[in-house]
Amino acid sequence: MSVKQPLEVTSVNFTDVFQSHGGCGRYQPKIRRMGLELTAEWKHVNEDSQEKKIVLSAERVLEIFKRISDEECTALGFDAKFARPDWMIVTVLPVPPLCVRPAVVMFGSARNQVGEKSSYIWFCAVHICAIAP
Repeated sequence: MSVKQPLEVTSVNFTDVFQSHGGCGRYQPKIRRMGLELTAEWKHVNEDSQEKKIVLSAERVLEIFKRISDEECTALGFDAKFARPDWMIVTVLPVPPLCVRPAVVMFGSARNQVGEKSSYIWFCAVHICAIAP
């Protein structure tokens, strides 16, 4: 039976650890949120043609997320086969068909005519497509 020696505790200089984090070496923006709008603001610009402040729309963020490689997904903690960052933005909104949606009730028991009108439009469109060659 062997006796384990206690571990030596050494001091770590955290400033050296945080300054040499690696990465691409480009300046990173500060992201600010005002209501539903996101803005990215750089303290120092990477290139002369780059703007210091831009608005991040959902389309722009989706473009950025789509350019992330599978290796970078793994480094970020995502499984590239089952969960990619660009899949986290909703691009398609499923809408149930009219027969499944509940009827809209207005003023007590009277039904709203929106459901009936949309059903009539759908009915006409189906019949026109069936008639047209």
